[in-house]
Amino acid sequence: MIEEWNSFLLSRGAHVEDSVPSDFGGADKERQCVLNSDVKTSLSHMGVITVSGDDAAEFLQGQLTNDIQAVTENSSQLSAYCSPKGRVLALFRIHRHTDSYHLCLPRALLEPTLKRLNMYVLRAKVVLADASNTSVRIAVSGAGMRCQLEQLLGAVPQHVDEVLSGDDLTVLALPGLQPRYEIIGSAAAIITLWDKLEGTAVGAPAWELLDILAGQPQVWPATRDEFVPQMINLDLLSAINFKKGCYTGQEIVARVNYLGKLKRRMYLAHIDADQQLEPGAALIDGSDDEGRRVGSVVSTQRNAASGWQLLAVVQIALVGNAPVHLGARSGPLLHFETLPYAVD
Repeated sequence: MIEEWNSFLLSRGAHVEDSVPSDFGGADKERQCVLNSDVKTSLSHMGVITVSGDDAAEFLQGQLTNDIQAVTENSSQLSAYCSPKGRVLALFRIHRHTDSYHLCLPRALLEPTLKRLNMYVLRAKVVLADASNTSVRIAVSGAGMRCQLEQLLGAVPQHVDEVLSGDDLTVLALPGLQPRYEIIGSAAAIITLWDKLEGTAVGAPAWELLDILAGQPQVWPATRDEFVPQMINLDLLSAINFKKGCYTGQEIVARVNYLGKLKRRMYLAHIDADQQLEPGAALIDGSDDEGRRVGSVVSTQRNAASGWQLLAVVQIALVGNAPVHLGARSGPLLHFETLPYAVD
């Protein structure tokens, strides 16, 4: 994290763990605030890979699930990077600034992803770099935040994936149950904006709870190389382009779409449990005598009330037809909820 930004967050009451603001003095209150209040957060837990050079677009087109040609200085995109077996290694929010593509992903996955991408550069005129500490990224949520940004910046993106860039700041519209925006700029510009924005400061866990409720998946070290893109609903989130041509893992992804039958999907659920819950945790068929594993936790955060909210990949045939438990047949039961978009 940029030291100037880290010092500023500490001065505003942030509790920082491993360079990530976990909360601003009240984690339970923050989880409640994100549901119905205007909030702001630091995205220090996210890293950025920049891809530049004459062949940058062609290179990314051959690596990612989405059509990089659709990314402009006015539009961002969700896209996945897969293994040759069609399993997701990383998930990016991509936007373009000046002559570079900016790929945002969890810092914990940045180093292995950057290393693997570099293996495929070969003779292409492409430069990949870790740009996580060249700018500051924050995010805001709430109808009031949209009005504030309009007053402070003059305009904000009106549609999800739209991008507006000014002299000092870049604003991306994000999917969510309320208006949500990511804002990128220098430490000085973000600090000035942060103090002008009226809203509750929240830590990374509270913000991730909003991602979960919005049905937005993320890939973590524990789930890297586990899911085919359709399992985590990337086809429903416009993160796969089936007409763009070849890319790493494309054959498997296309086969699932055109020839196969998808057996697992991602669902929203909650669990009433006090035990720690992490991505990658096993989900078990409670109606099966042998306790078969039938899915995995994608992302999870503590609920605003009690227990845990989670996104989970589960066998489609079981949802609504059989009990699904965490860890064992005797483990906590998953209570499935409705995602904010249609699932087949």
